[in-house]
Amino acid sequence: MLLEPDQTTAQGEWNYRRRESRIHPLVLKAGLKAFSQTLHHEVLHVTQSCSGGGVTRPPEVISFDSPPSHRVNAILRRPPYAGLSQGVLDLEREAFEQQDQSALVRELLKQFCLP
Repeated sequence: MLLEPDQTTAQGEWNYRRRESRIHPLVLKAGLKAFSQTLHHEVLHVTQSCSGGGVTRPPEVISFDSPPSHRVNAILRRPPYAGLSQGVLDLEREAFEQQDQSALVRELLKQFCLP
């Protein structure tokens, strides 16, 4: 949905309880690259839910093999991420680290969410 996320400073969000991804309309206005990154980021959260048992399940980290980049660490120190639990930060870190890899995002979606 192109709809403001519930969290006021977020560009997008995945709500597994409602099976709903929201992307702030301003992201689309920021250009195709910003929209694609945000969409991939939210799709990764969907795959995290699927890997945890299905789209109505809480997301779980799929794989957390490499140390986070300095860029991602800097993002996670700012709102809306600052102060979140380590578990949520791990989910966000994984999504940020992989959101630019469109082929990987597609593969993870097929692997975890499609029969």
